[in-house]
Amino acid sequence: MVSSHLLGSADLPAAGGFGHYSGEYQSGLSMSQRSPVMKRIICITGCLVVLLALVSCGSTSGSSGSSLVTISLGEDSTASISVTKATLFAKLKLILEKFGISTAAAAIPSNVETVRITVDAPDMAPILKTVNVAGLSSVTVTVDVPNGMKRHFLVECLDISGTVIYLGEMYIDLTGGRVSLPVSLADLYSATGAGDNTFGAGGVVTTPVSTGPSDTDEGQAIAMQSDGKIVVAGYVYYGFPVSQGDFLVIRYNPDGTPDQTFNRSGIVTADLGGGANATDDYAYDVAIQSDGKIVVVGKSNGNLAIARYNTDGSPDTVFGSSGVYTYDFGNGYEDVANAVAIQGDGKIIVAGYTTDISSSTDYLVIRYDPVANGLDASFGTNGIVKMDLSGAGHSDKANALAIQPDGLIVAAGYANNGNDYDFAVLRLDTAGKPDTSFGSGGWVTTDIAADFNSAYTLAIQQDGRIIVAGDAVTDPISGVTSFALVRYNPDGSMDDTFGVSGVVTTAINPLGSNAINDIAIQPDGRIVATGRSFSADSFDTPVVVVRYNTDGSINTSFGNNGVVQTSIGVNTSNIMRGVVLQPDGKIVVAGSTGDGYSDDVAVVRYR
Repeated sequence: MVSSHLLGSADLPAAGGFGHYSGEYQSGLSMSQRSPVMKRIICITGCLVVLLALVSCGSTSGSSGSSLVTISLGEDSTASISVTKATLFAKLKLILEKFGISTAAAAIPSNVETVRITVDAPDMAPILKTVNVAGLSSVTVTVDVPNGMKRHFLVECLDISGTVIYLGEMYIDLTGGRVSLPVSLADLYSATGAGDNTFGAGGVVTTPVSTGPSDTDEGQAIAMQSDGKIVVAGYVYYGFPVSQGDFLVIRYNPDGTPDQTFNRSGIVTADLGGGANATDDYAYDVAIQSDGKIVVVGKSNGNLAIARYNTDGSPDTVFGSSGVYTYDFGNGYEDVANAVAIQGDGKIIVAGYTTDISSSTDYLVIRYDPVANGLDASFGTNGIVKMDLSGAGHSDKANALAIQPDGLIVAAGYANNGNDYDFAVLRLDTAGKPDTSFGSGGWVTTDIAADFNSAYTLAIQQDGRIIVAGDAVTDPISGVTSFALVRYNPDGSMDDTFGVSGVVTTAINPLGSNAINDIAIQPDGRIVATGRSFSADSFDTPVVVVRYNTDGSINTSFGNNGVVQTSIGVNTSNIMRGVVLQPDGKIVVAGSTGDGYSDDVAVVRYR
């Protein structure tokens, strides 16, 4: 049985406490190990912020009976869970409180649209209750929960987009005894960048795949499944006795252990040619379909390659030829897929480049139709869009890809105008034609510094503005490169509210090589970036994560003045190439760590 009682502001009594639920046992407990920063849910002068979730059960005593459980989310992001026996008197008291007796005043934060309460345990069916609280001052939810050990209570506050922005959870044994536990609710997107001790060793997982002294394992991209499992794609390079690369896909459980339901070991390596026809295969990006299948793109023997895997890690044999699709542009030179995105209809968009006989490269975007098992002829020219942005003899490459909510396709990379390299952003309509409402004829270039500038990643904000990031040579004499970000308005013009005239550069190591390889945008608009930061005088290069505010300034509440640097081992070179945000606000980055001779895949999670 599930019932709910919603109170409007007119129903609320004066503010009061919950002292009548305090009992013989009291203990402190962190409500969310998912973030150490316990921020206020809302600041309203003279008003206690409280959300009531009343969990009632039908028996009167003993662990086989039931309990009344009150979850209160209140002042200073502090919550309490209070338990008492589900006696007739206690139930009557609960009814009286619904009419305003000894109940605290409440004010639900204005950015909270929905409250979701989940109660589960190994020996009971999960209980889920979702209540729309938009415009309400208070809400009371009553559900039946049996007594027992390790009852898991999870309270989530969601914004209008369905994103969890506040979260609290705890485990409690319900035996009918009285318990009062102070807990804390975390603002999910105020993480300080501390390593997450619930993941691997202090937040770090390294995975050696190949064993040769000159072999290397590279994580190139990361994706998050809906069940919280983490997928990393890249390649294994065997240096001896035959130099050869293979596709690599690793799936981790939420705690960082290998998922043994994925190819039994959590690891898939694939020689796309197979057998005597061994090929040189490298994967550069990964995406998860709505049905859970995993799409990986890269190159195979110099040809563009797409592979699809079932949820258990086996090749999806209905896709392409035995799970692999390759395309040769017939030029005898390298054609590469650097990025992938999945449309809502399941069609696969791939971006990269193709090389011509003069060794110059052109922007490339293709659309693959899994139903027809081939290129989508309704897109571009027979499924292909190839653009020479810089003119004959010059090189252009697409390194990143995103699909807007309206279906428009945005690709980013660089264009070489003969003198230097510039950020280059192309937007296509759903038919693969340049979107003439964007920039000049569908594309825009940005010269950040008068030398080499290249974009490696992009993300689209909820308001349609586009953030493109990579690196820029900010000191041509020394060759120092900096993190570089550019924000464009939806029409391709520079957003002058971001950084300086739309541009932000950050030299994490002012004497070295710094580059952003991937970014993610938090629901609050802040930007998380990861990549590399090499020093000219030290081989020890840590994992680097930086968080920016919405205006492009460094978010100094994150890490050390906005920067987190994590060393993996001693004298190791660490490059992160992918970042994802978990629903609970944790930040996960993936790449590689090595000693200069051999690399291993590395995944780091921050809270």
